[in-house]
Formats: sequence, structure tokens, C-alpha cells
Amino acid sequence: MGKGSRIEVGVASEPLSIEPDRAATVGHIVNELATNAVKYAFPGRSGGIVLGFGRRDGEVVLTVSDNGVGLGNAGGPAGSGLGSRFVDAFVRQVGGTLATVTGPYGTAFTVRPPASILSEARGAGGMDLA
Repeated sequence: MGKGSRIEVGVASEPLSIEPDRAATVGHIVNELATNAVKYAFPGRSGGIVLGFGRRDGEVVLTVSDNGVGLGNAGGPAGSGLGSRFVDAFVRQVGGTLATVTGPYGTAFTVRPPASILSEARGAGGMDLA
């Protein structure tokens, strides 16, 4: 990031609870994806990252998206680095799928974990995300 550039982070989340044995893994996924966006999506310019978590079309959906330069356009890794391998491993660990859409106006990662990562009853030991 260049001097004077700024990254804004937003959160769009429903009040859902994650099972404690899955919460750390989900946190690792978000951390890796958001860290890579900060490091590579905005070379010398400002931008934004949105972290999303909720239900969509009956599925649980976790998203990390940015309005940066797109994968491979900033001189950084284009999805084959160690961080990407970690994300793939964490997604497999929770039993989910990962989809990536990228272009010159940003990148969006969508993780669809199974609904079993949710603790349906609030206060039943799950971690609230909201």
C-alpha cells in the first residue's frame, strides 16, 4: 500500500452462531482471505473489503470480497501461494466448497460450509457472529 492509501473493511453478517469446534477454522479462512486482500488487492491505492456471513438460498455462505485489482494483477500470488493452500485446507476441514470470481474490479471468495457448522440454539455453546 502506498502512503496515503486507505482500506475500509465492512461486515455484512446475520446473527448466527458457529459450533465451537468449527469457529477457529472459519476464523482462519476469513483471516487468510482478508489478509491476502489487504496485501495484494490495492497496490498504491485505496479500496474496500467486505466480510459476509449468513444464509442464502437455504445455504450457509461466507464471503470475502474486495474492489481491488483482481488476482494476478498486482504482482502478488494468483491463488497458488501458501495462503491459498491454507484456505483450501481449512475449507475442506469444515466440509465446505470454495468459489472464486476475479477481474480487474475486484475479487470475491465464496465459501459454502455445511449448515452443521451452525449452533442453531443461541447460548448452546456456539460463537455468535454479528
